[in-house]
Amino acid sequence: MKRITGCQMHQYVEKLTQFDNSKGSCYARWANVQIRHYDEKGEDTHEDTYERLYVVYSYGSHFPMLIYSEDAKQWFGNSTRWSKTTSKHFSQACPRNANVTFLDNEDMKLCVSKGVGWLVRWRMAADNGEEYGSIYRPNRESLRSAHCS
Repeated sequence: MKRITGCQMHQYVEKLTQFDNSKGSCYARWANVQIRHYDEKGEDTHEDTYERLYVVYSYGSHFPMLIYSEDAKQWFGNSTRWSKTTSKHFSQACPRNANVTFLDNEDMKLCVSKGVGWLVRWRMAADNGEEYGSIYRPNRESLRSAHCS
């Protein structure tokens, strides 16, 4: 994997190119997330598709810092408080002039494991007080967006 400096990270992120920073503490990888499809009765249709996500991690897969969804054409950022070093990683990696929708760390990990589309459907169901899948967390804070400069 190409090792780059912190100052180069946003260039690689904007081109959606995999990298490791010089210390290996921040890195980007492509992920193919399997999306299961269910019919109106909740039964698996066995017609799975895949969502490609570009994910930038800080200090391991437990902390996806940025996600780009090819399907949604949207950036997502982690709003959970982080260390000074991860804050520096974020400022170095954040794509310039991009609108980023911020999610907490739990939702970011759900995006990586189940896909952005699943999270959107789940959040809509939760906002209506319904259950979607095996996870239910009522009273979620609303999404917020910001512009990286």
